[in-house]
Amino acid sequence: MKKEEIVMGLYAMRLQGKNRVAQERNNTVDRAVELINQLDEPEQTDTNVGLSKPVIPQFVAEWFENDKRDMEIEDVFWQIESCEMVKLDVDRWITDNKNTFIRAWLDGYEVEKEPMWVVRYEGGYFSEEIKFGCGIDGDWVDEVSRAYHFTDKAKADAVALLIGGTVEEVTE
Repeated sequence: MKKEEIVMGLYAMRLQGKNRVAQERNNTVDRAVELINQLDEPEQTDTNVGLSKPVIPQFVAEWFENDKRDMEIEDVFWQIESCEMVKLDVDRWITDNKNTFIRAWLDGYEVEKEPMWVVRYEGGYFSEEIKFGCGIDGDWVDEVSRAYHFTDKAKADAVALLIGGTVEEVTE
């Protein structure tokens, strides 16, 4: 509820007339409105709770989308405690990040951006996957945004080793 809604509700409680009861009630309403107007309103980045949504890893987001459906939050913690959780990486993350998990469950979440890498070679960037058995047949581009983005650093390192290039981490 916003301050304006409270103030409007209080003004609706005012009484007409000049008798003592009406004056006391109206003075009380006026004092309450003064106090409400002195309150600081937090900056809201999320309309639900006044806080930004928690950031969770991609694998936890996938679990939310696929496995959360008919579960209650207490079922999740029961499964963890009784070693019934199927996905150990999710189990471990929830155990280590209980508060973040609860906020994500209740308020929604944002997915953590996973790191990506590109391979730089002779002033350009590699833009296609290497097809084994076909040799190194890649296109080269000038812009990082058009380069092939690796999600696995080991694969980027391997391509860089094959072509004599270097690996750069990309932040988007």
